[in-house]
Amino acid sequence: MRNWAENAGAKINTVVEAIVAALMLTLVLDVWLGVADRYYFHWQLPWPEVMARYLMIWAAMLAVSSGVARRDHIGLTAFLIMLPFQPRRARRDHAGSVCIRCLHD
Repeated sequence: MRNWAENAGAKINTVVEAIVAALMLTLVLDVWLGVADRYYFHWQLPWPEVMARYLMIWAAMLAVSSGVARRDHIGLTAFLIMLPFQPRRARRDHAGSVCIRCLHD
């Protein structure tokens, strides 16, 4: 059962990461359109800024779930890589229990 859940989680995470990549690509293109609109074409489109906000929000929310699935954090990872295996594992488990406790309260 656990193996099945891990495989399903990995597949879902792959789909989520692809969606985040597509959202980020759309965000970059949207911002470029907004810059071109403002400085070159003067179309005065009202929607690129609003769309950029929503794309950023959705990409961030989905990226958090991907980070949780990988048990990864950009700040902690940079620090934890320097530690030997046993302290790294203990720190990772401690961080997981802190997250669960915060969500429970």
